[in-house]
Parts: sequence; structure tokens; C-alpha cells
Amino acid sequence: MPAVCEVMFASDGPCDPERVDWVCRQTRDFVQDVGGKGALVFRAGLFTTEWLAPIWSFKLPRFQGLDFETRLEVLERFERSPFGLSLLAVKLFLGIAYFEHRDTPAEIGFDGGPLLLEEE
Repeated sequence: MPAVCEVMFASDGPCDPERVDWVCRQTRDFVQDVGGKGALVFRAGLFTTEWLAPIWSFKLPRFQGLDFETRLEVLERFERSPFGLSLLAVKLFLGIAYFEHRDTPAEIGFDGGPLLLEEE
């Protein structure tokens, strides 16, 4: 999961390792609490991403064994593939955890106000 998270939230390079660890811990707890079909869908999507995505892109070994740039390329290609839908649950669960972090609002420029369109 850390290799996927690091690439998924990369901006000008890999995501901060401390943030990746935090997101992975939060996601594991969340998946454990959700349980049942939700956890199964997440784990299946993660398995598919870690194993099928590199094969789909003609890269070996497993996703976490690839360098950052290759993982980024593999993830983008996999997302555009017929199997890209399997990535949806992974993005959803990791995204929930990522955007819950206390530093995220400032990093993305959110001021805490409502998201309204400016009137002309």
C-alpha cells in the first residue's frame, strides 16, 4: 500500500514518507472498521493494482519493486485501461485518509470557507 500511496499523492516528486505512513495506518484502521464487502473491494483493488498494473504495462516485478517514475507511469497507464475501475476503491479509501490529515487544507490552499463561485 505505501508504494501506491506515495505515487497517488505525488506532486513534484514522491509524497512525504511520514505522510505516506500516516495515511497507510489510517487506511488500515478504516478498512478494518468497515469490514465486509467494503474491505474486500479495497483489498481486491489494492491486489490488482500491485500485481496486475505492472503486468499490464509490461513491467516486472511487483508494483512496490519499481522505481518512483516507473510506478507513476504504470499507475497512469493502468487507470486508463479496462481494469482502471479496480483502482476506484483504492483511491477512495486512501483519499479519505489523505485529506483528513491536519496539514492538508493548508497544502491545497483551502481557507475553511464555503466553496462558492464568485459572482460576476
